[in-house]
Amino acid sequence: MRQFLQLVDALGASKNGQDKYRIWVDFQRNLSNKPNDLATITALLKNDCPQPLISAKQLKQLALETTGIPEWLLVESKRFVGDMSETLALILTPLQSSDSSEIQISQLIASMDEMREGDKNTLRSWIVGWWQSLSTKEIQLFNKLITGSFKSPVGGDFLSGLALQRDCIELKVVLLYAERGRSNGRNGFTEFTMGIGSELGWVTFSKVGVELPEEERDSIEQWIVENTQEKFGPVHRLPAVQVFTIECGSIEESKRTKSGYSVKDAVMKSWEIGSPMEVVADKSTISAILPKR
Repeated sequence: MRQFLQLVDALGASKNGQDKYRIWVDFQRNLSNKPNDLATITALLKNDCPQPLISAKQLKQLALETTGIPEWLLVESKRFVGDMSETLALILTPLQSSDSSEIQISQLIASMDEMREGDKNTLRSWIVGWWQSLSTKEIQLFNKLITGSFKSPVGGDFLSGLALQRDCIELKVVLLYAERGRSNGRNGFTEFTMGIGSELGWVTFSKVGVELPEEERDSIEQWIVENTQEKFGPVHRLPAVQVFTIECGSIEESKRTKSGYSVKDAVMKSWEIGSPMEVVADKSTISAILPKR
């Protein structure tokens, strides 16, 4: 479990697709002698998670009964910590035995499957036993898995093309649309539609998740609000003046898209503040870098 937590932290801290790819390839190489763990982790990163064993409310009540902490103290603690799952993990950490050892993630998932046939008391004892074997971060992950609330923060979709990915293709593109949403507990603009040049003007090329430092994110969101030309529900149409660099796992010709290309595994790399529009890629630029058939 520690290896999985380290992987998630490393992927979450990485800001571009190529770095995520290297991290994942290195992880696969280091875990090649544990195929069961590798298969389990791959499934979890794709959000192919086990069905819940217990509700979050029932789990909280069990934690209070096990630790002897009154509910009002848990609520007050949550105010300082900010997250209930982390708060529960912190109050449960003192249960850990001194001889706890590394737990394999595949072992945990297999044990969860076995517990689906157990009764209520057996399940409660099983959960407390795991709490006694895990560190704070492992308890937090364990609690999310057994309540069905685990979602990989790195967006497991990146695994689909990356295992066989060649060097990423880096392009300058222009922001055309921004869509409001919610990500990691934060409301804001979570997805941008990027465009490239064509003989008909700007055409949509690829959607990409918004991955920017907090200060830049606040700045671009303010700019979007002040410069929106038209709104379609959560989608804002914008003047084509803001340039970004994105990395694409692959680009293929397609007759189904306005740009003429199908893009996979596109990720945001940086906001090119103040860059002239001349640097933005167009259809001829992309045609020149694709392999000839």
